[in-house]
Amino acid sequence: MHQLRGEFAFIIWDSRNQRLFAPRDRFGVKRLFYAEQDGALYFASEAKALFAMGVEAAWSDESLFAGAFKGPAGDLEDNVPEDASLVIDTADGLVLVSGCGHAGVVNTVTYAQRVVRDAPLHAAIGGFHLFNATDEQLEWTAGKPKQAGLTYLLGGHCTGIEAVYRIRARAGLTRKNAVVSAVGSSFTLGKGISARSIAS
Repeated sequence: MHQLRGEFAFIIWDSRNQRLFAPRDRFGVKRLFYAEQDGALYFASEAKALFAMGVEAAWSDESLFAGAFKGPAGDLEDNVPEDASLVIDTADGLVLVSGCGHAGVVNTVTYAQRVVRDAPLHAAIGGFHLFNATDEQLEWTAGKPKQAGLTYLLGGHCTGIEAVYRIRARAGLTRKNAVVSAVGSSFTLGKGISARSIAS
């Protein structure tokens, strides 16, 4: 391990010694998530892949402010500091501001509606990490915001242009209320999106 440099995350199963070796680079650039459920061990490079395999999300309210997650063996370090979302509860519904959406926008909204309030998703703003989603993943994800009641979408950063267009089409939104964000674009509660000239 001391000789490895760069970005990496991999798994080696030593069947002779019945030992699992699962290292990642010391800076955490390449992530490695795992979950144990019903006697099975799951590994993935993104948390949303675990959910897609049927792993149930198990949130620990106590650990949200402690920088750790609860795991089978106790507290685990929160090693995804760049992935954060803010949910604002407004009279119009929930407003989601997403940093990069590694947990998945559908998972984040579902969790927010459970712990904040079971209200429509009024606006989703930020990065949703869909730029490299397959057509099948994108089609499934794009259908969910409409069910959540999405009114405004300002998707940028790692969302991907095609993903914004697909969500807009599936949710029945228009160029006025669902755009690719750019420098200077903004969302104001009660007024909507100011997309500037790039999205007009």
